[in-house]
Amino acid sequence: MSISNSFGEPSEQPNARLYGLAFDPTTATLTKSQGELKRRDLSHSAVVPYVRRDEDGAPQHLWVTLYVGGLLGETRWQKAFFAATKLLPERLLSRPNDRDSSPFLNRVFPRGMIFLVNYDSKFAENFKRAEAHCSLREREGGPLGVVGLRDVVIGTQNVDTARSRWNDFFTNRRNNFQPVGVL
Repeated sequence: MSISNSFGEPSEQPNARLYGLAFDPTTATLTKSQGELKRRDLSHSAVVPYVRRDEDGAPQHLWVTLYVGGLLGETRWQKAFFAATKLLPERLLSRPNDRDSSPFLNRVFPRGMIFLVNYDSKFAENFKRAEAHCSLREREGGPLGVVGLRDVVIGTQNVDTARSRWNDFFTNRRNNFQPVGVL
């Protein structure tokens, strides 16, 4: 699992906040995870590739993401984004975008985002997780002071709905589902 703070460079975001939780999928592919989310009636995007340009300007595939909705609330922007990812052809979703998508994602996920991620095996950062953990400890958790994760506590006005959705995400004993993502 990964934790992300709000988008933007640290100098642009002096009041960093927890913004997203990235879970490792428990299925072989995110396409299978997408099927599991559908079966559990949890809103979600299509599988969205993250591509950027390398030093030579060639597209470089880094990871694929599957955004999960309803766990931190839903907005019309989020529903529209999820629908668009399912309607757009993959060639448009996988185009490198040189523009900063932070303002858009902050509008789609104003309370933060929950997603599953699969890193491309060629993506160098995939092999540097131990180094990143060491660096985080040396910086005493960065601007948020995060050095580990024991619990995720969600504030909500509707405890029963939130509990039901999170239960469906992790496991739903009524239907004998396995977790979709793990910490």
